[in-house]
Amino acid sequence: MKIKDISKENRPRERLKRSDASALSEAELLAIILRTGSRGENVVDMCNRIISFYGLENLSDLSYEEFQKAYLFIWEDIPGKDSEKFLKYLWNNLKIDWAKNAEICKSDNNETIVVKNKKKISYF
Repeated sequence: MKIKDISKENRPRERLKRSDASALSEAELLAIILRTGSRGENVVDMCNRIISFYGLENLSDLSYEEFQKAYLFIWEDIPGKDSEKFLKYLWNNLKIDWAKNAEICKSDNNETIVVKNKKKISYF
């Protein structure tokens, strides 16, 4: 759901103006600072994921590169334009070397990403 799809009075920025910061979650406060999400993910959902990935107490210690790691891919773009980004994450960060020549698809129910080659298969 896009922020624009949330009723105006329930959007984080408007709630902050009406109340104070204690009325908002950490993700909503961070969302006000970041201002925009990415295609397929609104800013509040993105902030929730970043906080879950690193923990709120660690955000101020992150480098630019570490902060970007929290954004791996957009679910709807796999398979598709984010497939290469996801596979590179598997090789470089998770050291799954066999994924370099792997095929990527989704399960029939669209809830699992399947990465496979002739000898191995992994589910995400």
